[in-house]
Parts: sequence; structure tokens; C-alpha cells
Amino acid sequence: MMVVPRTPVGRMLILLGLAVALGLAALGGYLWAMRQAELDRDTVDYLGGRIKALELELEDAGGRLADAELAREVERQALAIQREEMTELRGTVRELQEQLGFYRRVMDASSPGRALDIADFEVFRLEDSARYGYRLLLTRPSDQDDWARGTARLRISGLKGDKEHELSLPEGHEPDSAPLDYRFRYFQRLSGSLTLPEAFRPLRVTVRLNPLGGNSAGVERTFNWPDTLR
Repeated sequence: MMVVPRTPVGRMLILLGLAVALGLAALGGYLWAMRQAELDRDTVDYLGGRIKALELELEDAGGRLADAELAREVERQALAIQREEMTELRGTVRELQEQLGFYRRVMDASSPGRALDIADFEVFRLEDSARYGYRLLLTRPSDQDDWARGTARLRISGLKGDKEHELSLPEGHEPDSAPLDYRFRYFQRLSGSLTLPEAFRPLRVTVRLNPLGGNSAGVERTFNWPDTLR
């Protein structure tokens, strides 16, 4: 094996080649880093633009949702108002129908030739389930000019246990109820309230009118107790 001695010129050429190689490597690394930095900036810019676009879409969607909720709330309130108005109208219609029926009964019962009469009796439950309210409609012929005066008595027939029992009013009427005395020319409504004894099952109510003076005969009429209130 022959050893070739290195001359100063050869060593310089070798060193120069190494320097060029290192410079090229450094330049390549710098160019790669710059390219990577450009790619990162592009990615950041893209993602930033995408986020802004999504934020705008989200804001628009939120606005549409708020509008929809507002419209739904307005519709709900409008429906509630409409239901309330319909309920009030139904109540008004019922009141007018009751008034119409009342005056029809009065006109029919007070026709000439008919005597003092008990045209109608109504009983209904009050807030306290043990107490009941009642209303009486008394009429007489429309060709009478004098006053009808007298007292009304109620007898409630029913069962207490398995035995028949009778409750008489006004002895058993409530202290705050209207008096059962009547005084009218053509018609009058009497009303009051009562409390039934425990374990008492009402079946019928008999109303008797006792005119004052003795010139008119008493009037008596029996009504069935409503099945829905037993």
C-alpha cells in the first residue's frame, strides 16, 4: 500500500469542500425553516378565517333562535288571551241563557189565571262540601196589583243510615242566609244556605208557601235532590 502525502494545496481543497458542504446544508435548513414558517402562517390564517366564519354563523343562528323563541312566546300569549276571552264569552252566554230562562219561567208562571206558584228550586254545593246554597223562584199572576206576603218553609226528606229522616227549615237554616219571608207583586227570588247532618242522604226537598191573611191557600211543591250532589 502506497501512502500519498498530502500537500498544502490538497488540504486547502478538502477544507474548502467541507466549508461549501456545510454552507449548503445550512442554507437548505434555513430555506426549509422559512418554507415551514410560511406553511404555519397559512394554516394559522386559514384557521383564523374559518373561526371567524363559524362565529358569524353561530351569531346568525343565535339571532334566528331568539326570533323564533320570541315569536313562540308572542303566539303563546296570544293563545292565552284568546282562551281567556273565550272563557269570559262562554260565561257571559251562560249568564244570558240563565237570565232568559228565568224571565221565560216568570212570564209563563205569571200568566193570568194562575195562582201563587213555586216556579223553580235550585240547590248547589258551596266551597265547603258540607254546606249547600239554594234559590227559590216565586211567581203569581201578572194581573194582580196587591202584594203577596207570607213565609216559605223547606223540608228535606232523606235517609240517615237506613231510616227515613226529615230536616225542616227555616229552623235549620244558616244564620247568614236570607230570611224565608216573601213579599212581592209578580215574582221574587229567595236564597239561603244550609248544612246537612252527618250521614244524612237527601232525596227530596218540599217547599211550602204559607200566605198571610188566610184568603189564599198554601202552595206546596216537591223537588228531587240532584243526584250529582248526593
